[in-house]
Amino acid sequence: MPTTPLTPEQKARWNRFIDFVQEQKVNPAVLDQRNKQVGLGLLQKFNMTFPKDALPLEIIPQVQTDLQNYRTNLISQWKSGKIAPIEGVKTEADIMPNISPVDSWPGSKTLSSRFPIAKTDTKDYGTNVDQFDKDHGLVSTK
Repeated sequence: MPTTPLTPEQKARWNRFIDFVQEQKVNPAVLDQRNKQVGLGLLQKFNMTFPKDALPLEIIPQVQTDLQNYRTNLISQWKSGKIAPIEGVKTEADIMPNISPVDSWPGSKTLSSRFPIAKTDTKDYGTNVDQFDKDHGLVSTK
């Protein structure tokens, strides 16, 4: 069961993995067949190709958990008016609608989901969105 949130570096490596998956041009329907070996095979291939960016095979549920937690926090900030209106968002269901539930499944939703990055005119936070939020008075609801 996932417990420890991913570090900003792990999130950045995940985003590089998603770039790799997209380069492989795998049909999403193939990823959604109930065969975890397709998604895990892509992760193994990434790890062999980029050993310095290698990710553990058991990272999938933590990625899903962290993305769900980010979505929950974003919804809370949006509802409270702490963030600017988001184009195309009329209800909370419009916020990150295509992320996977936490099901440990490396399907098309999980293998196309990136962690957000944050950047201001003076600082690049990369995937350390928690620090961006703290620096800008946006406190997590967790």
